[in-house]
Amino acid sequence: MPSSNTYDSTQALPSADCELRAQYLEEIISKSEFTYFNAKSKAEEVENVVLIVFAGHSIDESHFPSNDILVELTADAMYGWNRPATDRGPRQLNRWMMDGLFGFMTQIVWQRFVSDRSAGHFLLMDAPPVEYQPLIHKYRKRQSKIKELAQLDILNFFETRSLGKQKDVYLAIVNCDWETLLQLEQGGVIQSVELPRVTMDFAIPLLKSREKEDLERGVAVLSGLLLLPLLKRDVAEGGFGQLPRSEGRRVLELEQTKELAEIHRLTKLHFASAFLSLATSDQAIEMERTLFLKYRLKNEEAKDYLERIRSWHADQMCDLGSA
Repeated sequence: MPSSNTYDSTQALPSADCELRAQYLEEIISKSEFTYFNAKSKAEEVENVVLIVFAGHSIDESHFPSNDILVELTADAMYGWNRPATDRGPRQLNRWMMDGLFGFMTQIVWQRFVSDRSAGHFLLMDAPPVEYQPLIHKYRKRQSKIKELAQLDILNFFETRSLGKQKDVYLAIVNCDWETLLQLEQGGVIQSVELPRVTMDFAIPLLKSREKEDLERGVAVLSGLLLLPLLKRDVAEGGFGQLPRSEGRRVLELEQTKELAEIHRLTKLHFASAFLSLATSDQAIEMERTLFLKYRLKNEEAKDYLERIRSWHADQMCDLGSA
């Protein structure tokens, strides 16, 4: 693929057909957007944003703050742009000619449906599809048990090392008892266990919140910073800087890892089927015939779009483990 730092096109303004192509591509992007949003919070940043531009648009690094993809429409061709990460030197812009609507569907839209981020989509939903609910319920139940055992491991760590103050602070944290935390701070305990004042200012409002996500965030921040000095001290004394794990917890975590992999696989298969429905819809076939046929690569002109999509999709499904 040719690469450069800036690209300036000098072609004419977009035709009516280019405008229609752009509208359809943006519609396809919007239909794949749901897999990229946090199921509970649409305020979260969306990665891999796809931008559509016409010939005549100046393109440089400013268009690619993260892993964004840009699609450029000219009178005779469609190009993809990205700025992939590299281990050597600065990231460079890459531009490649796309194989019409087939290329757009398989190179860009597919990844939005079956990305690692979309694989965790159902775990964020209060009511995932019925066929996934038993497995997800089992996973969440196991996750809750692991959390309980992790807290017991930490309490045992405090007890075996006679860290009574840390234990009192930790219990107040996991119980979201912000009033007790403030009392411990007034008594000088918070300072003695090396919890920064700025951390308390940040976390106490979270513990006062009624939102589950805020509570979990506050507990995680305070617990982590409470344990950090102890783990650093352990490393300085020749240890590994790790908290002990009970055997029961180890077994559950191993089983949970296997469950998570299966949930991700099944979720990707679910979205892969949704992709096929979108890519082979009557609208997609009509758009290919009327607007995108001229964008096909020369060596693919004689091949049927629908047949190509179905064949390509079948190969991807095998890779995902549907067979």
